[in-house]
Amino acid sequence: MIVSADVNKYSPPEYNVIKDVKCDIPLVLVTRLSDYVFNEKLLALGDYVLVNLSEYGWDFKWDYSPIFGSHGYGEDIFKGGEWDKFNDFVKSNPPKLTFQREILKQDLNEKIIPLSYPCYQPVYPVSTREEFNSRPIDLCHYWGRSSEERMIFQGNSYIHASQKGFEIVDNLYYLQGFLNEGKKNIWVNAHIPHFARTEISQVLQVNGLSKLALSMPGCGKHCFRDGEVPVNSIMVLQENDIPFPFEWEHGINCIRYQGENPIPAIEEALKRDDLYDIYLRGLETIDKYRFPNYSNFIEEQINKVL
Repeated sequence: MIVSADVNKYSPPEYNVIKDVKCDIPLVLVTRLSDYVFNEKLLALGDYVLVNLSEYGWDFKWDYSPIFGSHGYGEDIFKGGEWDKFNDFVKSNPPKLTFQREILKQDLNEKIIPLSYPCYQPVYPVSTREEFNSRPIDLCHYWGRSSEERMIFQGNSYIHASQKGFEIVDNLYYLQGFLNEGKKNIWVNAHIPHFARTEISQVLQVNGLSKLALSMPGCGKHCFRDGEVPVNSIMVLQENDIPFPFEWEHGINCIRYQGENPIPAIEEALKRDDLYDIYLRGLETIDKYRFPNYSNFIEEQINKVL
């Protein structure tokens, strides 16, 4: 049984993460909602598992981990008396286990473990080494404006392309023309706003022509793209202290970059001679995020504390 922390609604994307989990006690789902109203039904619960899939904004400083049931649950983010009620509920009735999407590694323990978005994408055919090494696109990045870091990268990528002499494709519908002209060293960097969404299957066709695929932080450090781009390319993502349930390790199953500028790490990665091996290990890792593998993992963690 899933119980929403809000009396009126839940957020469907977060609900879908746990909807197939089989559990003997309720799962309490909490996400960041601007008009949150405390669900009084929570007061009648006995044992439960808390699933906190909240994100805290692209400019959150990460001086601490917002954790419900503590004095530092993020009062500056979860504003108002209704959120105070929820924090008081968790404090007076601690969960048997907490899954949390965004938390510092230092704050993990046997009762708080990380939970990221799953992979909903199908298994793609595995490229041979020759096929992978001959991919015509060096980098694929498709993005919406949930973080200004992405805007900055868009601008910096044009400057970098001008300095290095390669092509930026900022519209997916222009790509075939560039390929027909035999252009080399292409970076696809396409801003796709929410009102002009392209089917993910079409986007991933482009992604599968790329050696590297960038997943930058959005409103949270982890985003849906983390469960998309590794299905047929090598994920490039920021090095930070926010853990995954199945880790993405630099040079093993992904490429990590430091700070807010991915360009140096991308350029260094493109010089590597082991990209194909990283690609294969990335495919193995992302499969752990597919259902039923992922729901089985969640159930195993819950059963450990029951």
